[in-house]
Amino acid sequence: MRDGTRRSLAGRLGLPPDAPVDDVAGAAAARTGHSVDEVRAVLAGPEPADERALVAVAQAAERLRQEVRGVV
Repeated sequence: MRDGTRRSLAGRLGLPPDAPVDDVAGAAAARTGHSVDEVRAVLAGPEPADERALVAVAQAAERLRQEVRGVV
């Protein structure tokens, strides 16, 4: 899921689909106003420990996608 989010964001941000997490996080942070660390946590944070944590990561990834698209 996170890799798909990274690739999707990279495309939206004009980066190659295989752009490193740090490059995507930096570009997404600049676009959204979030810190690079916040974006990196969504794209490459620790594996969710349980279903609740997995849902939280999925929701954060979707919010980030929407913000990068300018929907939110």
